[in-house]
Amino acid sequence: MKTVIVPVESTDRELDIRLLLCGSVGELLDADARFFIGHSVSLRQLLLLMKNFVYFGKHVFGAPRFSDAARVYDKIKKRNGVVIHLNEEGGIWPGQEKDWLGDLERAEKPSVMQSEDLLLEWGDYQTEFYKNFEPSSVSIITSGHPRFDLNKEKYRWLLANSIREIRQAHGDFILVNTTTSWGNNALGQESHIFKETLNYNPNSVEDRIFRFKNWSHQKKVLAEVIKLVNEISLEYPDKKIIIRPHPAEDVTIYKSVFCNIENIEVILVGSP
Repeated sequence: MKTVIVPVESTDRELDIRLLLCGSVGELLDADARFFIGHSVSLRQLLLLMKNFVYFGKHVFGAPRFSDAARVYDKIKKRNGVVIHLNEEGGIWPGQEKDWLGDLERAEKPSVMQSEDLLLEWGDYQTEFYKNFEPSSVSIITSGHPRFDLNKEKYRWLLANSIREIRQAHGDFILVNTTTSWGNNALGQESHIFKETLNYNPNSVEDRIFRFKNWSHQKKVLAEVIKLVNEISLEYPDKKIIIRPHPAEDVTIYKSVFCNIENIEVILVGSP
């Protein structure tokens, strides 16, 4: 029996695509393959009790800047695990393609992985970058991401009930999706953003410049989005406006500034 471990960070954002992913992987494996889907932290504890499995996930590299691979990756290898890594943030970033290089360097490090592993990429641009980034033995291929497959006609039935419920509950509305988790983080605001993480080393000049630049930018974006929503509300007073924050954002600011405006609602439930 093959065992596949599939970590999830946010069920609202990821559960549907992880289930679709498991279905696709299951078609490639034998009929009695078993899947463990759960929160990434809990599944990392489960690793200590298992052997000979496939870890189909993300964020397996250490911090900061992959200097501590033992954090997750080495634990998997000690249990004879194989890693299939699909970066959750591997699509596009702000700026032009030439500006993406720094983001790609911070996202993944092929040389950490071994020949039996697999590195999956969103597109050919990312694949070619990592193949030429550094010497490595891991296989790197373009796979796309299952979150886009959900938009294909053959999978639309999976979300049909959710769509119907949303239409019944809210009717015709304007949806505003926000994504300012650096400037409005739910896990502690600046105390979370400026701690040593996967992509931040406070002893690095480059890291500090990058982090402060992005934190400052998202603070400004947050204020401008709030201002824009207010202007839309004034222009369309009879139209319902729903703000759908990123799962990593703190909803407090939205609920506070719009608390007395009848046609604006903040909703954090469901997949964005």
